[in-house]
Amino acid sequence: MILNFHIHYTTKPGVQMAIRLRGNGQAREINCQSFDGSNWSASLQVAENESFEYKYFLQTPEGQVEEHGEYRPVFLDKTVGQTFIQDYWRPQNEAERMFFSAAFKDVVFRRNSSKTEAKTAQATGSNRIAFQLYAAALPPNLRFCLMGSHEVLGNWKTPVLLSDEHFPTWQAVVEWEGAIADFEYKFAMTLVFEHNINISDD
Repeated sequence: MILNFHIHYTTKPGVQMAIRLRGNGQAREINCQSFDGSNWSASLQVAENESFEYKYFLQTPEGQVEEHGEYRPVFLDKTVGQTFIQDYWRPQNEAERMFFSAAFKDVVFRRNSSKTEAKTAQATGSNRIAFQLYAAALPPNLRFCLMGSHEVLGNWKTPVLLSDEHFPTWQAVVEWEGAIADFEYKFAMTLVFEHNINISDD
């Protein structure tokens, strides 16, 4: 299986984006490539039984700078040949950093004990694009979703729900036909209704 990573982060000249991976008792680093200093990508060949997690960091003249947060888990589907992972940089000085503490993450914003799994948006392709969002400050009655300009992303009308199974990491996976993905998308929030409400005119 081939994993393709992409992250948008504008760097200064002389700064290199890289990925630190750890799993199966080993750790390794791979450099990302960029054509404009803002869009960074990398590809990695992995075995079907390989399990690992990863984190982005910058190689600067002054040393390494890691992004904030825990290592990102990778959830592999052994049935596909390629997986495309779209990420974003998590800044160390993020104002919401406090919300990842146990007091907020496990109490104030604790998700339902029966984790809600999002269905994979179906298409006819053999490739998949995985979207991951790292966020804890969301009340239990709200849910992250994904909207985009392609039919597998709902054509801006029907949102694709993100799974909170591995909260505070949210994930949605869409199947994709073809090797080139050209679309626009946004993350959004939607209400979650756990009970049916009957409205009567009486």
